Amino acid sequence: MRDKITGKTRGFGYVTFKDSMVVEKILSFESIIIDGKKVDCKIAIPKDHLNQNTLTDLIELINEGNISKINDAKLKVEKQRVIYPNKIFVGGLPLSITEGKILKILK
Repeated sequence: MRDKITGKTRGFGYVTFKDSMVVEKILSFESIIIDGKKVDCKIAIPKDHLNQNTLTDLIELINEGNISKINDAKLKVEKQRVIYPNKIFVGGLPLSITEGKILKILK
């Protein structure tokens, strides 16, 4: 993400994948290092879902690496709008990183 006024990188971004299994694989890694810096990867939560407790629980399960519990959690939110975890937030990025390099590392 870039600052709208200065155009400088803000040190975080979002990556969307076609397959949520890629996201699960990324979140299963103990750590991800990009250009010598440990980055923080989490499920991206749309703003309109932030106050839904059950849905937030689903996201927390995924972010904590409790992959085996995802399907159970999805059943709990069956009647609500379900977020399919195919978009991640990546924080703590080096300011010199390029979009292409991020995609190469995370794929």
